[in-house]
Amino acid sequence: MKYLRENKPFGVTGLFKKLDLTGDFNGRAERLGEFFGEEKVKISKVPFRVNLDRKTVETRVEGPENIRLDVGESGIKSLFFLGYGAFLDSPFGHKRGYCDNSEHFSVSVHYADGTEVERIPRDVYLKSRQWSDILRRKGWVKQFPEKGKTPPIAKLHLYRFFTNSDQEIEYIEIMDKYEKKAQYLVFAITAELTKEKQRKVKASRPENLPEAVKIAEELSISVSRIEPQVPINLEIENSKIAGLKITFHKSVENVRISIEKVRKRPQEIPKPATPVLRTQI
Repeated sequence: MKYLRENKPFGVTGLFKKLDLTGDFNGRAERLGEFFGEEKVKISKVPFRVNLDRKTVETRVEGPENIRLDVGESGIKSLFFLGYGAFLDSPFGHKRGYCDNSEHFSVSVHYADGTEVERIPRDVYLKSRQWSDILRRKGWVKQFPEKGKTPPIAKLHLYRFFTNSDQEIEYIEIMDKYEKKAQYLVFAITAELTKEKQRKVKASRPENLPEAVKIAEELSISVSRIEPQVPINLEIENSKIAGLKITFHKSVENVRISIEKVRKRPQEIPKPATPVLRTQI
């Protein structure tokens, strides 16, 4: 699967978390057929998870509508959106092929402390705050149906919204404020994490590992010395795991690893006593 901007980097950290929009899908882009052909896609080095049943998060065609998308995460540097709009053209009161009027449309990021930031996301390749129409040819990153099957009719765009990584994002709001015809569709959202979001836990011997590790970010565990007769019991309690990597430097026996999904986010991450365990953040 080829994309127009597949290999062009533009200053990302390389740490990502694909937001789960499963419970937020409210529409289907029926007329466009099969878009991607695969659930996991990468555009401009940013990974996304799309829905193969052609489900989208979309506002209604006419009249204002706000759509809330819960996040509950901190350490987010920026948010990437895959999407496009419909009826975003001059006959409907917008610019030719796009909307750049914050009185018509915007995205609001709500933080846990009650503050919020509202603006139109920036089109990554057009380098301005705007949301493009489905037919706009300028700046697209993906077009479908696939070339060679039927004429491509839809142009997908990549947008970026910078956030405050020191605060927890409670939810995102897609805000369609226009009384006349306009529609805004989102296929997928990926959070770019700060480098501090990755936690590395190292132990020289398996018996030095803590009984339980409570985390809320990416975890990497490395055990450098192993004795086969020593059993390893590692319990991982987590609310949301962005990535998990456990490395054993020698073949071992008697390894038991259990991962439990808890309903609530851990209130705090306990710091193990040194020098038994060395933690790098």
